[in-house]
Amino acid sequence: MGSGHLKFIDGNGCFCRLHVCVDLHLVGRYDLLTRQRASEGTAFKTKYLGNSAIVIRGDRRICAIGGWGGSDSFPCPHKLPQTTQHQVDTNKHCTGYGKNRIVFRVWPRDPKGNTIIASSLRGKEADNGIDLWGATLYDFYFVLRAPDVKNYLTISTGSRLAKWMRKHGELIAEDELYWADKEEDPKEVPVVDIGELIRCYDTRVALGIFNQFSSRKKIREKEKTSRSAFSYSDLEKATDEDSTPPVGDQGDNIGREQEEEAVSVVDDYSEDAIARAQLKASMLETESETSSEDSADQPTGNPAAPLPNIDSPFHPDHYLSPYPFIPCTHDEIPILQQRIPLHLLPQKLYVHDPWNKLTVNKNDSDHNTQWLSKVTNEGDIVRTYSLSFGPEGKKVASKARKQAEIAEDEAAKEESVMHILPTDKEGPTEEPRIEVVLPPRPRKRAQVEEAHLYLSPRAVGVGHNSIVHSVEWELPRDLFVEPRLCKACVEEDIRQ
Repeated sequence: MGSGHLKFIDGNGCFCRLHVCVDLHLVGRYDLLTRQRASEGTAFKTKYLGNSAIVIRGDRRICAIGGWGGSDSFPCPHKLPQTTQHQVDTNKHCTGYGKNRIVFRVWPRDPKGNTIIASSLRGKEADNGIDLWGATLYDFYFVLRAPDVKNYLTISTGSRLAKWMRKHGELIAEDELYWADKEEDPKEVPVVDIGELIRCYDTRVALGIFNQFSSRKKIREKEKTSRSAFSYSDLEKATDEDSTPPVGDQGDNIGREQEEEAVSVVDDYSEDAIARAQLKASMLETESETSSEDSADQPTGNPAAPLPNIDSPFHPDHYLSPYPFIPCTHDEIPILQQRIPLHLLPQKLYVHDPWNKLTVNKNDSDHNTQWLSKVTNEGDIVRTYSLSFGPEGKKVASKARKQAEIAEDEAAKEESVMHILPTDKEGPTEEPRIEVVLPPRPRKRAQVEEAHLYLSPRAVGVGHNSIVHSVEWELPRDLFVEPRLCKACVEEDIRQ
């Protein structure tokens, strides 16, 4: 970062200095004859952040302000400056090589300043309690803890450093202090409602946009004939039989204990038999609560268990055509961004892993085989996990569940009434309006018994000690989507 100064005589004959800073959208003007300090001068805001040059016209007025190396666009405070970004992109020896977010600002220190030691002073913080928070990349700094020890650097934030510097009377970093004072407070950015995303997705499904990904053979064949230009070679290679494996949408696997062995499901399938066999395997449960890692990673070849209870939302009878879709075949599935309350986390999680990716050193590297073909020919590998809370987590979840049940009991007491006008014509009428007592809405869930997770074969990221895969989760629909009563249907029934 840098700054510039320009001395000149203004239109009134005053000997002045203009100060511009590459870090801020300010131009400072102060009188040199009266020895006015920068903090006592007048600050003028410019439209954009980042000034390092200034031009004065012949009439001693500011003509132009610029900076950032002649860039055509001004920088975004949430992105690195172009020169810094270029360095981390090209210099392999740079600490932040290959990254888009690094700390690049340095907080100036007074050579005679105090050493920064542990302190109770806190800067701006988000609700998660992390003590280092900044509104932009420009709010993070490297700072010398001891001014005379050049390599004793630490990372801090502008709001926290500003408090410490003012407390100890170290005010030489005027631009940084001003920037810290103007920093926005933390605020929660609301995420998109998953229920709305699901309803939009349903509309696209109803239009047949995803029919080529349906696990129902008849739907795929119908789509193939109606869209002859579309290539279905991959799906045709996958299988010649219909298959309806359970599908997945969202989920969270944290805080669970593995409780049963992986199950390989391979059978002699007839028409529609794959669907039921897959669902049988996915719902297989065991009395055992623990198993060794070796046994958990190896398919057992056990026969499929009976179908789940008809009350289960994952029973095949509850799927409407063209659902379910083949897992991990398209990227249009709604993304869950909202936090699921603890008491609504599924009690059992069934993880579908046909490529055995959970066994890192024994997984299948064949990523070209389609999901449907993989499951049909080699069987699915399903692992079951049970939800496990610590003492505090159990207490919070239990309290929230009881509150949810009480709220539903109160809601059930309320009577919902719909009024229907006797005629569509405007104006007075002697016919009375029709009053209809509507049935109570279904109770909201206070607990989720099960969910399914489908692990994609390809990794989307690799770290030093981890591999990241995208997954699809399937949770009960009514967990996210409020039931809606078809008022037009009610009115039609009443008028009949």
